[in-house]
Amino acid sequence: MIYLISSVFSYFTITNQVIYEAHQRKYITNMVIQGIAVAKGIIEIFVIMAGQGLVGILVLLAVSNFLSSLIIYIISKKSFPNIQFKKKEKSFEILSDVKSLLVHKIGTIVAYNVDTLIITITKGLTYTSIYSQYLYITDNVGNIVSKIGNSAIAGVGDLIATDKQKAYGLFKEYNALSFFIATIICVPLVLVINSFIQIWHEGRIETSVLLAIAFILNLFYTIIRMPINTYMNSAGLFKETRLCPIIESVVNLVLSFILIQIMGLPGVLFATFIAYLVSDYFIKPIIIYKQLFTTSAKKYYQINMLYIGIILGLTILWKVLFPTAPTDSYIHWFLYSAVLFIVNLLVALVIYVVLKQAYFLNRLMDMFKRKWRRGVNG
Repeated sequence: MIYLISSVFSYFTITNQVIYEAHQRKYITNMVIQGIAVAKGIIEIFVIMAGQGLVGILVLLAVSNFLSSLIIYIISKKSFPNIQFKKKEKSFEILSDVKSLLVHKIGTIVAYNVDTLIITITKGLTYTSIYSQYLYITDNVGNIVSKIGNSAIAGVGDLIATDKQKAYGLFKEYNALSFFIATIICVPLVLVINSFIQIWHEGRIETSVLLAIAFILNLFYTIIRMPINTYMNSAGLFKETRLCPIIESVVNLVLSFILIQIMGLPGVLFATFIAYLVSDYFIKPIIIYKQLFTTSAKKYYQINMLYIGIILGLTILWKVLFPTAPTDSYIHWFLYSAVLFIVNLLVALVIYVVLKQAYFLNRLMDMFKRKWRRGVNG
């Protein structure tokens, strides 16, 4: 009950939060939520050290969620005094979009949890534990990167509504950036994740190269799908793509049961990756290009083949030059990983510049130039 109550608080102020996102000022609500989350984490340490149990932790969670919602409510009333957050006249125009969005949300929940369920049923809790160690790392990396996509939704929505030609140019730039981020994160991570888990669990967790590749493939797709999902969400193409999560869930479920018998634990991850490709990669870009850009998605797939080739080439190259990550200490592992990451970053950047695919670099340079001019003139 305490946990449910803590979750309910945010629903009362969801409109107050959305208004900031619509005005491209979501950083304000993020500062409130993350600031209180940090304070809660610090207090939790002392609560646990004082011997409090789970109930004490949940009460602290409820209090922090209440404070976040209250602060957002107060500052939104001051920031937008002319907006009536509660109206007597009700509008249900958005209901059809909500129904389609609900299909996406349910499909995502099913797809995200089916792997753990199948592993537990077919292989037992030992394998579930191994799966969880990899998932903990890749999920956190994916969540950090996804902040980019979440922050871009409102801006992309404005651009789609006003200038679809610029929206198309931004999509190509965003796609190149996503693949570049995937290159600098996934290439080093696939070579060092097993070593980290070995150090972290002192060799008690069984690792494998195939399992690492399977997890990184799913992380890779989580990153490169950001432009697709951002434009789909910004344009509200939930009705047009509502079959995608259903296809994803069915393909994932069927293939997982088949491949786990053939390949073991990695089979479940490869089934998830294939489900992503079938439901997302081969359907959504075609819909987005047709609905928003009124053109074929052929060029999208062609340029992505180039980006994928870069990733494969760098992975093979670093595997030859950096064959084995150390497992004797965190310090040695960190130094090895840092060198690998920096070298991979620089080489990838040079490749993107030479191939004239570093659109995002030009935008960053323009931003620095504008700030420099303002600083000089100011």
